[in-house]
Amino acid sequence: MVPLLERFGRISPGAGGLGMYESIASATGTGSSSTITFSSIPSTYKHLQIRYIAQSDRSGYNDDSLAIEINGDTSSTYYSHSMYAISSSIGISGSSQGGSTEIGTATASGLVSQRVSSGIIDILDYNNTAIKKVFRGFSAYTLAGNNFLKIASGHWPSTSAITSISLISNTNSNWTTNTVISLYGIKGA
Repeated sequence: MVPLLERFGRISPGAGGLGMYESIASATGTGSSSTITFSSIPSTYKHLQIRYIAQSDRSGYNDDSLAIEINGDTSSTYYSHSMYAISSSIGISGSSQGGSTEIGTATASGLVSQRVSSGIIDILDYNNTAIKKVFRGFSAYTLAGNNFLKIASGHWPSTSAITSISLISNTNSNWTTNTVISLYGIKGA
């Protein structure tokens, strides 16, 4: 049996070993922007991972959607599929969207200011120019007695290497200062 840490990798800022996660950058919401962008992403990793806690200032709702935009490409049609559960209800959705794709969820401070969602987004083979790019996301929160869980996949129809990633509130609400988004690089064999 492979130990859990060996199966999923270790977080080790600056370690540089194979299968290790290295911190690339981290950003906090400002309360005045709906977008957090990581640019000039180095090409020295096999995969990328984003870890976040997120909250938007969307009013009148419990939650918001977190979308991803690659290399500033707002003209392509992105695709996503998701499965989600809200307490005992489940659902499935699929969509195409111009300019970005929904890959996660965030809470909204409009109704409950103390809650944030958490999530992980994997971007596989981000530097491989022979394939179109795919991502997978996992996010969750608990709010007012409701548990929310979302598993999503997304597709950016380009073979270009990824050099920039923007995480956007899908309702154009601003990311609050409770939002922290971190980008990691994963070394490969």
